[in-house]
Amino acid sequence: MKYAIIVDSSSGIKNGELQDVFVIPMVIARTTKNKTNTLRDGVDIKTADMLHQMISGENYKTASPIMGDCVELLNKIEKSYDEIYILSIPSCISGTFNQWKLVSNDFDNVFVYNTPGVGNIIRWMVEDIKKIKDVDNKLVSKYINDSFDKNKICVVLNDVKYLVKGGRLNSLKGFLATMLKFKVIVELSNSGVQLVGKTNKINAIGDIVDPLLSKTIKYNGNNINKLCIFTSGIDGGKFNVDEIKNIIIKHFSFKDVTFAELPSVIAVHVGPNYIGIAMQTK
Repeated sequence: MKYAIIVDSSSGIKNGELQDVFVIPMVIARTTKNKTNTLRDGVDIKTADMLHQMISGENYKTASPIMGDCVELLNKIEKSYDEIYILSIPSCISGTFNQWKLVSNDFDNVFVYNTPGVGNIIRWMVEDIKKIKDVDNKLVSKYINDSFDKNKICVVLNDVKYLVKGGRLNSLKGFLATMLKFKVIVELSNSGVQLVGKTNKINAIGDIVDPLLSKTIKYNGNNINKLCIFTSGIDGGKFNVDEIKNIIIKHFSFKDVTFAELPSVIAVHVGPNYIGIAMQTK
């Protein structure tokens, strides 16, 4: 059976990078001097440029993919594949999942799945699905359901103002975190963007993240299958990215670590100074 996979740009996957995998850009709105421009993520704007502009004071917001782009893609490819699997950014982070469900109603061979994370988590899921023998909708559905117990992403932040600005963290918690100079830890999942920890001691970050993973996924300290560390490459002298990165690597003692940037649509909410940790367990 011939199948295709559709992801959105929160996956970090680029169009043409993987065979039979198509990427729909999410929308980023940039406001400059009371003028708003709608940009397609990964098409009209690059992450590094966006983060530098955020530091300069420009405001960004995110939105679901343009519905017309979704319909156009499905009309273009649906006759070429027996089944099409859409892996959406988690529904509690974005309305993209519900939009895909609405669009897919007009197609008999299109199946939409909620996922447990963003960035490399979706990439890993795509890679795993492509390894399934005699794949079909039922097998993909089972794999997706099982993945919620095996995948988690969390982010360590030095500055929470972007979370507050985007409505992901209330202003009181943001004010307290800033005043007390906390490093804040949030998780990105199907439960949304949630504050899960804080510390003013950098060396304690691994000790905070470890029980979080043990509590929310099937992580027991030695069953890591894949580990990715996200960094922005933009420091500004406020956040010692390399120090935290080395603490995380030492804490988990996992040698085959992947390094990446958070996709633009996620970086908008966490700002330019972060360390992200994505894990998949065996």
